[in-house]
Amino acid sequence: MSKIKSFIALIRPKQWVKNVFVILPFLFIANEISLSDLITGIQMLAIFILAASSVYCFNDVYDAPKDRLENRKYRPIAMGSIRPLEAQIFSTILFLSSITLCFKLSTQPLYCTSIIGFYVFINFIYSKYGLKKHSSIGLMIVASGFPLRFLFGTIFLNLDISYWALIMLFYLSLFLLAGKRLSRANQTAHQYQCASAQSEIKDSKLETEFWKNILLILGAASISSYLAFLADNKTQQHWGNSISMFSLVPYSIFILNYFEFVMRQENEGDSTENITNNAGFLILGIIWGIIMVVSRLNQSQ
Repeated sequence: MSKIKSFIALIRPKQWVKNVFVILPFLFIANEISLSDLITGIQMLAIFILAASSVYCFNDVYDAPKDRLENRKYRPIAMGSIRPLEAQIFSTILFLSSITLCFKLSTQPLYCTSIIGFYVFINFIYSKYGLKKHSSIGLMIVASGFPLRFLFGTIFLNLDISYWALIMLFYLSLFLLAGKRLSRANQTAHQYQCASAQSEIKDSKLETEFWKNILLILGAASISSYLAFLADNKTQQHWGNSISMFSLVPYSIFILNYFEFVMRQENEGDSTENITNNAGFLILGIIWGIIMVVSRLNQSQ
């Protein structure tokens, strides 16, 4: 692998899709979108992609010893194609570039750079001190990245903050990530059953039950927070308070189906990646989108 390809692999371009959360305020809050807003959206994406890429760099530095023992030997630092010092320098350059662009392009540079700084800091602590081993803390740190992206976009666009949107996104992120943990626990339990490892089977069953209960709680919280988001005054002013309420139906069905989807998954890979290839979830997303668009058009009349 060439050096350039190694650095490209290090910043994980496939993961950049997560940064679409920074432009969701256009959909959830903004009343009108102009050409200049679209340009601003591209700027926001670029800034957070730089920050997130910085995180991926130092995350791989701290995960390299573990990656060499697991199924992630293909990562550049684990393979030895990039040295840890090179990755740390590159990470610093990406982070400083993100901060610099914030100051140059944002009308609220102090708040925007604070969000970027906090996002990078909590992920640095998460990676350096191995907080992923602590289920609840690690889960909350990873999940917080999505509402932080949304908050960054809201402030960058000088829009009013929708706190219920932040809460709803946080619980939804927690729910999806907990499903990912439950999926992994199910896969581990299945492997131990095949190997007839009795002591490991008992531990894996306890972990599976733990994540199953967590997923149930977070599923209920996700539906409740989404309902509160729909009932919020800011949401009603933007979407209308009639048709948009029907979007709770496909949203709730998605939550219930995702739970069943994870429970049935034993050895089929990453649950959060597999849902993008599931026709049922895609149809629910389309139905949700149609309801919200119709509600928005009805509100504009």
